[in-house]
Amino acid sequence: MKKQILAFFLVFTLLLTGCANSSNKADLSDYDLLTVTDHNFITGNYEDIMTSLLAKEPGIYFFGYATCAWCRELVPELQEVVSEANLYVNYVDVSDRNNWTLALNNELTEFGSQFEEGAQYEGVPYVIFVGDDGTLAAHVGTLPTHNAQQRLMTDTERAYLQRVLRETIESVGLSAQE
Repeated sequence: MKKQILAFFLVFTLLLTGCANSSNKADLSDYDLLTVTDHNFITGNYEDIMTSLLAKEPGIYFFGYATCAWCRELVPELQEVVSEANLYVNYVDVSDRNNWTLALNNELTEFGSQFEEGAQYEGVPYVIFVGDDGTLAAHVGTLPTHNAQQRLMTDTERAYLQRVLRETIESVGLSAQE
């Protein structure tokens, strides 16, 4: 009988965990260049995400919004990389002014000031990588040579951006997430 009860609770816990992950999927339907629907972007309470980031909890934190030309192009490439590595992205839609406040923006600006020039928070898209040991790295925009308001990235640029993102994940030592 005890084994049956234990098995029931184990199955129940697994079901709850699976439901939590699917219910936390970010709504990326407005990212028109993202062709997959089963993506690795999750969303949550903005304050909680900032708290996790400030506590240097391992993960990838993406700040952006769907009508940002650079964000539209970065999201599919980031998705490709994180799906290969079995990672998830904590997504913050900074266009949602009801939740993304000036205080949170200032908090992110202060946090981003610790990065070298070129990786500090000045706008979106902004991706922060936190490794298993708290090692930090950041990525801003797409590529320095790319102007998303003028043209889409070429296949070569997309491949290079994916390489940069992969190398950043490796450099911080971020392990696959369950």
